[in-house]
Amino acid sequence: MTASKVTRAPKPLRLLLSSASALVAHPKLWPSGVAAGLELVPRQWWRRRPYLPVPSSEWLGFRMETAYGSPDALPPADDILAFVAFAHEQRQLRRAMPKQPPYSH
Repeated sequence: MTASKVTRAPKPLRLLLSSASALVAHPKLWPSGVAAGLELVPRQWWRRRPYLPVPSSEWLGFRMETAYGSPDALPPADDILAFVAFAHEQRQLRRAMPKQPPYSH
């Protein structure tokens, strides 16, 4: 990724605000929205600048460019709601599945 593309990458705060505004009218999805947001937090975030639990601008830029064609794009509210609803359904399905014993030879 070139330096010009990194500077145009979306800011994590913009994505957070966009996601929160899309979810505000859907309280049933709030827990799944928080869980989906937490999945974006990089491991050992405290070891890298800006020392905050937010995804890197470079990673967000890459994801937005592959999904929407521009590193500074923001997902439309409908896409955010569809993703969070999908994640919510998947979590419910995983909870409903019987626990499988560990695989052994």
